[in-house]
Order: sequence, then structure tokens, then C-alpha cells
Amino acid sequence: MDIEGRNALPDAWKVQLSQFTTIVMWTGLAVMMFGDSIFQTLNMPPPELYLQAKQNQMIVITSIWFFGSSVSQNLLKTGAFEIYLDGNLVWSKLAVDRLPTWPELVTVLEGQGGVA
Repeated sequence: MDIEGRNALPDAWKVQLSQFTTIVMWTGLAVMMFGDSIFQTLNMPPPELYLQAKQNQMIVITSIWFFGSSVSQNLLKTGAFEIYLDGNLVWSKLAVDRLPTWPELVTVLEGQGGVA
């Protein structure tokens, strides 16, 4: 008897969007922490939005961090809980949209010859 568990992979577009979200998050954090030096090096005046954000720097940095991390993680979450017995799918949370109860799990495994 072989029971296997593994992570379900999200759709490729969700992975790419999550990576893009992470890049935007880190860019925003870098601008908030090093913006004065960046704009000075580029010989350009800081945009008004940056100056307003700079007045509440810790709140903006915290918001960027929590929002970016939350969006990125939610894009990668699949909600999958699938049980394979000897390579055969015996339970899929994605198909029934809920976790099995213990009696259901025992019944399914007995039906597949996995529990004596």
C-alpha cells in the first residue's frame, strides 16, 4: 500500500503574477527606504506621491509589506487536499470542496482495499 502526499502546483499565470507582485513590493520598499538617494542620483525631483508617502513612512512600508505578501501568498494557494492510494486518486478536496470526515476517509480507503 502506497499513500502519497505532495504540494499541488498553482497555475503558471498565478506563479508569474505572484513573482511580479513580489518584485513590485520590493521595489516599493526600496523606494521608501532609499528614495531620497535614488532621486538625487537620477537628478530629478521626488514625485509628490513619494513626498506624501514619506510623511508616513512606517505606515506605508508596513502596508506595502503586508499587502504585497498577502497577495503573493494568496495567488500561490491552491486549497488542494488530495489522497492517492497506489497511484489512484481516492479523495479530492478540489472536486468536492471540503475535507473528508474520518468515517468517509475510512470508507473510501476500505473501498480501495487500503484498510483491513
